[in-house]
Amino acid sequence: MVALMNIMSMSYCAEKFTWKRKPKPDELPHIGTPSDIAWATWNRVGANVAGIKYLIVTQVINSDSREIFKSALRTLSPPQSEFKLWPGHEFSMDDNAGLAILGSPVGRWAGYFLVQHKDKLGGNRFISKVRVFLPPGASMPYLVFYVDPTPAQHAIAEDMVARKPEAEELAVTGRADSMASTRTVKKSDDGRNVVREHVVRDKF
Repeated sequence: MVALMNIMSMSYCAEKFTWKRKPKPDELPHIGTPSDIAWATWNRVGANVAGIKYLIVTQVINSDSREIFKSALRTLSPPQSEFKLWPGHEFSMDDNAGLAILGSPVGRWAGYFLVQHKDKLGGNRFISKVRVFLPPGASMPYLVFYVDPTPAQHAIAEDMVARKPEAEELAVTGRADSMASTRTVKKSDDGRNVVREHVVRDKF
């Protein structure tokens, strides 16, 4: 498994904690995204690189991500409003709520991790579900993404493409100043591999 703690962008950290100004792109390291850092660590110390099963995010401090999680909780039956101790709440990637969590600011790295390194991971890997929970004594939620070694079936892939706009609507709940759009750029003949373009516009 790979676990990331307190995910923040390099640009944000440099501006807030180090230089107290917005950094220029050429001032930042080339390897700095959460997915890059996670892979560099896993590729170096993982005993079985292709055996990745869990991708974990601890102490989610990003407020936009937590709002997305809360929106997901409200889709449960009955609707929930608070994060729970382990095992917390589980969301399938067949559901809009699960897709929204995966696409959140602290969740999307998990998808990049699998897509960008599938040759080293032994082929296609996909996230089948995600669990949102609180550890004992914690105030911030944690995530566990479950990695499945089997590609999604054709019907599931088609259904995910069809329902993507609904997932985006959930993902921006509570952000009246946000706009999101998506389109399918390319899809394999069997429907298992899909390339999508996602555009999110924020007003600052």
